[in-house]
Amino acid sequence: MAGRNTFGYGLFAHDGETLAARWAYQHFVGPLASDEVVRHTCDNRSCQNRAHWLKGTQHQNIMDAVERSRQHRPVGERNVKAKLNAAQVLEIRASKLSTTTLMVKYGVSRPTINCIRSRVTWRHI
Repeated sequence: MAGRNTFGYGLFAHDGETLAARWAYQHFVGPLASDEVVRHTCDNRSCQNRAHWLKGTQHQNIMDAVERSRQHRPVGERNVKAKLNAAQVLEIRASKLSTTTLMVKYGVSRPTINCIRSRVTWRHI
């Protein structure tokens, strides 16, 4: 065990920074194409148990995360890209002002106002 990167994947130094599971898979299980990744069936990114590994595409890996509810997507104010807070969203929804007026008042785009009003975004409140 050497360490983990900021995303929790096992790392060790071998010709530069190397993902441990990728290196180990290729040395103990079989080759991986450059577009293939090691999928962890146990959902433990630093896992080095060969029985928990599957090779696949990045798309398959993402779909694994979606199916297992592992994708962390902060909503509302917890999203670092949020320009509004919950109180402002509620004001926008309750407002009789025009979309253009609200865009100027809150410094956001027309689609942002429309998506808030139609509950495409900020559905949790």
